[in-house]
Amino acid sequence: MNRLNWGLLGLSLLTSLPAAAEQRDLGIQLGSGWTLMPEFDAQYLHDSNIYRQDQNSTSANATILKPQLSAQLLSANDRYTFKYDGEFGFYDSTSHDNYTDNSIAFKGEVNQTGKNRLELNAGRREGHDPFGTERTELDRTTQLDVDEYALSSVDLTYTYGAPSATLNLSLGGDYTDKHYTNNKTLTSYLDFNRAGVMGALRFRLSNITSALADVQYHKISFPNDVNGFSNRDGDEISTRVGAQWQPLATLTMRGLVGYFSRASDASDRSDHNSLDWEGVLNYQPASYSLFVVEGSHSTEESYLLLSTFIDRQRVGGSWKQGWTDRLTTSVAGYYNRYRFEGYQRSDNVYTGSLYVDYDLSGYIGALRLVTARLSFDIAKRDSDVDGFDFDRNVTALRINIAL
Repeated sequence: MNRLNWGLLGLSLLTSLPAAAEQRDLGIQLGSGWTLMPEFDAQYLHDSNIYRQDQNSTSANATILKPQLSAQLLSANDRYTFKYDGEFGFYDSTSHDNYTDNSIAFKGEVNQTGKNRLELNAGRREGHDPFGTERTELDRTTQLDVDEYALSSVDLTYTYGAPSATLNLSLGGDYTDKHYTNNKTLTSYLDFNRAGVMGALRFRLSNITSALADVQYHKISFPNDVNGFSNRDGDEISTRVGAQWQPLATLTMRGLVGYFSRASDASDRSDHNSLDWEGVLNYQPASYSLFVVEGSHSTEESYLLLSTFIDRQRVGGSWKQGWTDRLTTSVAGYYNRYRFEGYQRSDNVYTGSLYVDYDLSGYIGALRLVTARLSFDIAKRDSDVDGFDFDRNVTALRINIAL
């Protein structure tokens, strides 16, 4: 379920909090407003339960390589960004776990600070489902290759009103298509597309308070039916109202609550109605410190034929802290509840992470930004259906180089 960007999203703030080293101007200036930004990321990890199994878990080591190249064009009030991301995984378990993912993306922001603003996002990702997830979550031996897919998306948003104006009105539309490119006899039922329209309103009541409202509609279609199972096509509608409050320059809170419904086209699949909500608190007492508490309701398309869709509730928080010019830590913990609507299954998933980043810039030749990261990630799933529980720990050492 896509959302219009309200701006102050907690996760985006967390990932964009600038450490001292990251405040340096990055990229290669090409002139005429163009900047080229190459990056390379390499990590070595140990996964305690690569297939996410309840019993007889398998551990593995892996090397993950991620090249990235961005090109950005800046003009007086516009910004255009082109980006390529690659990801290449090499496991010591079996070569069948290896993968190659590629994605390209474009973001165009027209008249960023003006009264009439336009934002276009488009992209395509060629990715994969690791063994032990989605279709193969209980049995990774059903095939020799990981399931691979192509995910294409585009969304366009028009906003009336400058960022500081009393009234902002946004209207948008989006389209997503996901289809699997291999193992077609087993994966074709997972193909889907969704198209929708959205609208959002922000009205500034005072210097610190704004009223919010949004509405969206999406049509979800599964083009490949399976004999013996009814069609999973449906319509989603969400309407919410809320407010944003910023009593201090360092503190912002935002909350929306409303109604969500999903109507199924098939008569033997039940419609679903529930509360729709989102909330986030951001506290940034200093430029090098950020606390986030957040929660939301969303939906995902189900990989189980008996389930119409997955209803997801997510709550948690994070803390990112810069201790010195070079040392930064991040810690986060989240609870997710996944309920498979139309099927008697509900999963509780608990995740936690600790990242320790150290800036090595200046120690390695003329490279402008080099960061080393030691990370610890844990995940635990408790399901009310036998066989779907698992515990998983991933420890990784990463080096990131940006020019």
